[in-house]
Amino acid sequence: MVNDEQLRQIMPHLKNPWRSECLPHLQAAMQEFQIESPSRAAAFLAQIAHESGEFRFFEEIWGPTKAQRRYEGRHDLGNTQAGDGFRYRGRGAMQLTGRANYHQYGKKLRLDLEGNPDSASQPEVAFRIAGRYWADHGLNALADVGDFLGITKKINGGINGLRDRSRYYERAKLVLAEDQPSARAIRVTLNGQTIEAKAFLRDGHVFAALRPVAEAMGLRVLEAVRGRAIVQDPERQNHVLVLVIDGGVGFVALKDLPVQLTWDARTAVAALETDVGALGGSRDLEAAVGERSLGDDLLKAAVDLAFGFLKDQFGSKIPADALDVVAPAIIKFIGNIATGSARIPAELRLIMQAELDKALRDAGLIGQ
Repeated sequence: MVNDEQLRQIMPHLKNPWRSECLPHLQAAMQEFQIESPSRAAAFLAQIAHESGEFRFFEEIWGPTKAQRRYEGRHDLGNTQAGDGFRYRGRGAMQLTGRANYHQYGKKLRLDLEGNPDSASQPEVAFRIAGRYWADHGLNALADVGDFLGITKKINGGINGLRDRSRYYERAKLVLAEDQPSARAIRVTLNGQTIEAKAFLRDGHVFAALRPVAEAMGLRVLEAVRGRAIVQDPERQNHVLVLVIDGGVGFVALKDLPVQLTWDARTAVAALETDVGALGGSRDLEAAVGERSLGDDLLKAAVDLAFGFLKDQFGSKIPADALDVVAPAIIKFIGNIATGSARIPAELRLIMQAELDKALRDAGLIGQ
């Protein structure tokens, strides 16, 4: 069963007191629907983290957008009465939508969701709806065999957001296996060389065994005692790192190493660059992004996400004013990627959407 510390690490944007309010209801729902093994819990938590923006969006943000206006009169959703589109908008950890679904899941859970749709956004109900959906679609069985792609298709009807979902999944598997931290391994690539290093997650950061990583990076370990390590880089600069001892092995946070790092939780690969100054502020932005490992993917993801967000808000005809407003936000975000400030791809969607939403609201182009 997931605990508070594990939930905090799996969903680093989920802050107290909301996390504390959600946790007992989440635990109860997972127990009710037998989502208790590490493999089941990791898959479930990853999917609802993506669907709800780490529990921040238990109720669909209403514009209304063109897509939301089309909810009205949707007979396939059971929206047969005036106002049903808004009344039965997406709510909960898996965004229950449409009068028919509110009726169906209310009946299954013995709750009057159709008569009281707002209750679906409350944690005690939101997680039970998600758990009931999970059980109805046989997702425990898929989780048991690690078929995360199949789970995504069952929930989404396709593979939208698969990369984000997968990053949560890999993070959750690492966190939920923390009772045996040395049982997990990551791959570190450096100038074409690949090594494996023991690793675990703590406080939202990946810790890897110091000595194999240092050897691959050409770092000299000068000291590794009493909770600290001192390493010397090829330029003979010394760096002091926090050292965590586990099972007789010394671990350091990858983020603290004196190199540029890109961590891909989906593939458990840390790509490292030895040229610390390669992405200095004087470099051209486009060149800097291009040189960074996974930079092209991140750049494309940022642009795709931005236009997807705008299409959700305005439909296919995006106002020129909106493009003018969000352009600085996009440029700023891409700059953060290039300089390493936003180097964890799993955080891309939440941060980007929040910045674009704020820019449009500040400009008065969407409602407050």
